[in-house]
Amino acid sequence: MMIQKVSQKLAMAKLLVNFGSLNIDHVYNVPHIVNGGETISSSSFYETFGGKGANQSVALANGGAKYVHHAGKVGKDGDEIVNYLKQRNVNVDFVEKDVDLYTGKAIIQVSELDGENGIILSPGYKVILNPTPITHAVKSYALDLVDILIVNRTEGIDLCGLQNASDEQIVSEIHVKYPQAIVVMTIGKDGSLLMLPESIEPIRFSAEKIEIVVDTTGAGDTFIVTNVIPF
Repeated sequence: MMIQKVSQKLAMAKLLVNFGSLNIDHVYNVPHIVNGGETISSSSFYETFGGKGANQSVALANGGAKYVHHAGKVGKDGDEIVNYLKQRNVNVDFVEKDVDLYTGKAIIQVSELDGENGIILSPGYKVILNPTPITHAVKSYALDLVDILIVNRTEGIDLCGLQNASDEQIVSEIHVKYPQAIVVMTIGKDGSLLMLPESIEPIRFSAEKIEIVVDTTGAGDTFIVTNVIPF
């Protein structure tokens, strides 16, 4: 039903439609990411809205993309995140509400030491197009129809099946499996790798160095949309 609605509207105007997750985030600032068996105290807590889909839609709108529409589902507690998208110039015509379920939740630890994060997801109700968080079901998707495949290193290992491989080997193996796709793999502070369908080997791009890292949450989402906007 949702796909039909999207298709009808796409036929009427040039739209940028992002299918993705919508989460309510509980963020804790902590001295360091908690270890197994350890109990620590947070210095502060706040609630915000996220999910990779929501982050990407907002970043697209903030980046100057016009006619950004978000497609996804929220639960009975999802009115505020829908309003959050509206206030940021994201159209929510394709966001559906299921009153029998709850919106996805995320518990996010942000380290005061280096800005790194640790995230626990409770999916709730999601429509997800990106392989994040990756599951075994992703491999059954029609990935041979994907034009651009963007993964991080963990997702790349899962897709290609190589456990003890270099970054270049991982991207090359994904390219072998899905030769029609532009493959991008993010590798955190080390940058990213790109492999085009016609490439013989991946190209490595260094990340810009930042003196003070405050919080890396959503960095990957922002990276994705800045690469999508030109298309």
